[in-house]
Amino acid sequence: MPGPVAEKANLRNARAERWKNRTAAIRKAGSAPVEEPPPLPQRPRLHGHSVGGRSRKRVLVIGDSHYTPDHPNHRAHWLGRFVAERNFDLVVDIGDWFDMHALNTIDKPGSMTFEGARYWMDVDAGLDAQDRFQWELRSLGAQRPALLRTLGNHDDRINRVVERDPKLEGLISTRDLLSKEYGWDEYPFGEHVERLGLTFCHYFPSGNMGRPISGPYAARWLALKGFGTRIQGHSHELTYYEESPTPGRRVHGVAVGCYFLHTPDWGKSTAHNWRRGLCELDYVHEGSFDLHFHSIQAIYAAFTTR
Repeated sequence: MPGPVAEKANLRNARAERWKNRTAAIRKAGSAPVEEPPPLPQRPRLHGHSVGGRSRKRVLVIGDSHYTPDHPNHRAHWLGRFVAERNFDLVVDIGDWFDMHALNTIDKPGSMTFEGARYWMDVDAGLDAQDRFQWELRSLGAQRPALLRTLGNHDDRINRVVERDPKLEGLISTRDLLSKEYGWDEYPFGEHVERLGLTFCHYFPSGNMGRPISGPYAARWLALKGFGTRIQGHSHELTYYEESPTPGRRVHGVAVGCYFLHTPDWGKSTAHNWRRGLCELDYVHEGSFDLHFHSIQAIYAAFTTR
């Protein structure tokens, strides 16, 4: 009988072949994803309206998603349906949509956790999630929101591995993530992007070492150090802070949590602090907003119990 390593390799190879056939069929026909969840009942969509003489703006921030070939992508359907129903003006992927396990530098080559990991499988898992997300938008005939992506440190593993091994130059790159093809306005890892008076980045560095702002007071430091509203991901935790530094002006700091259900090996010691769901910013105006957090359990229940 094959040993555990061989069994895991066979399982990964079989799964890889299924991913390859499934996504090839989706992209060729532009049709519904294979193995999609049962049809979901529709409910009335929200529509924007004017507030105090100005147009109401609604923004969704997707925390780290970590799509991986080891776990199903049904949450991408829930995300697409959620975006379509709530009629967002802007959707922000704060980074780490792609987990890129095959390029990690923590696991040792030849170890059990590295066995069967493949670059193309990691990329394809994220593209499969994109197909499902986009299909939900198309199927509901939703008005497409603007899509903004700030690459995360997991997405940026591609650039770092090319930097370490120049032979890979021209063979792999972040172009493989197809952000432009899927309609995302993509920005490199570490770059700050401003929209609607809000500044987004996968994480904001602090101190001479440039370490990510994190911990229970992360949101407060985000707001105070930047002298404006700043929104980040990375920590998988949800923290929020706001204050009014001058009359009539409010600044906010938000760490937006994460959008996945599984717990990777590298997160087992901290996962109890993670907040899984989506951050909605409503009535966005001049860097201020009303914050609503929708847990992934609530989103799932909304689409499966009606």
